[in-house]
Amino acid sequence: MAVNNTTIMARAWLEGTNDFQQRIPRPTQSNMAQVAEELFSPLNGNCYNYFQDFLVNRIAYTIAHGRVFNNPLKVFKQNKIDYGSSIQNVAYKWLKAHAYEDDIETLLKMNRPEGVAWYVSQNRRDRYDVTITHDELRTAFLDEYGLNNLAAKIVQLPSNSDEYDEFNIMKNLLAVYETNYGFTKHKLTAAPTDEATGKEFLTAVMADSGMMQFPSTNYNAINVEAIPTFVNMDELILIVTPQTNASIKVNTYAGLFNLSEAEVNARIVQVDYLPIPNAVAILTTREIFDVHDTLYEMKTFY
Repeated sequence: MAVNNTTIMARAWLEGTNDFQQRIPRPTQSNMAQVAEELFSPLNGNCYNYFQDFLVNRIAYTIAHGRVFNNPLKVFKQNKIDYGSSIQNVAYKWLKAHAYEDDIETLLKMNRPEGVAWYVSQNRRDRYDVTITHDELRTAFLDEYGLNNLAAKIVQLPSNSDEYDEFNIMKNLLAVYETNYGFTKHKLTAAPTDEATGKEFLTAVMADSGMMQFPSTNYNAINVEAIPTFVNMDELILIVTPQTNASIKVNTYAGLFNLSEAEVNARIVQVDYLPIPNAVAILTTREIFDVHDTLYEMKTFY
């Protein structure tokens, strides 16, 4: 339907007060002059004010704002567990070398490998409640699309809340690891805030990245001899704060002639803070966390 003076004034009349409808004729194509005369009559000033407010203050659009938040540490999450509530992990000690002897009794001797086992169990079950009253929301919009848009933003709230809580829980796990096992430390003279300290930081990261490709027991939390760990350099992840990342890019990388030779060979993941005193970065792999989704769903009732 085309929007003209008649339709606008008719809509104002329909949404007007009883007093407005009694004193102003219902607009039609044939009585617009009479409607205008009554509307602009000095005795109908309050009706004129209502009509003016209707035009000026009427809601043109209802915009439902909302952004999707994703857990920055989501890269560390492992596969989803659909059944069961615990995981058994097993690691075996490496074998010792023996001089070769052509002795049948030695060759047939049982040599079961020694190892250790550790378990991870489900320890979080949360629910996020939100209510959408459909009939009430319908009155707030002129068409179904505005309602759908607002409903979609409300439905996004539980997901954003869960992602943020999960992010904080995973950061706290770093502090738990430090308390119970302790990270292998690389001391710096200072946090990377200028070119000199930035180069020192990059040198430490690149050196440790190179060392982690060789078997060592320095980096695992099992604390059992003869169970070393190692990792390919392309699997490394560097957890840093935005301050550290920005300082490296601005104060260090910007002044280097051969940038490709100095770039960190690790995927960079930023967090707002590290819950470890005086830590500026953590060089690790996906295996540092044992985080799995078990059930992730949305239910409703009427």
